[in-house]
Amino acid sequence: MQLDLIDEYRLMTYPVVLGSGQRLFPEGMDKFKLKLEATETFPTGVVTHIYCVVR
Repeated sequence: MQLDLIDEYRLMTYPVVLGSGQRLFPEGMDKFKLKLEATETFPTGVVTHIYCVVR
C-alpha cells in the first residue's frame, strides 16, 4: 500500500460479530481514495465489495 502497488481491493464481509474487531488499514497511514466498482451478495450473507484505487 505504501508503495502504491495495489490497483484493486476485494473485501469480503461476513455476517458475524466478534467484538471490537481489527483495523483493515493501519492508523497514521496516508489516506487514499477508493471507488466501489462492484458488489455481490451470496445466499450465506457474505458480501463482496471490489474497490479500485483512484489515482
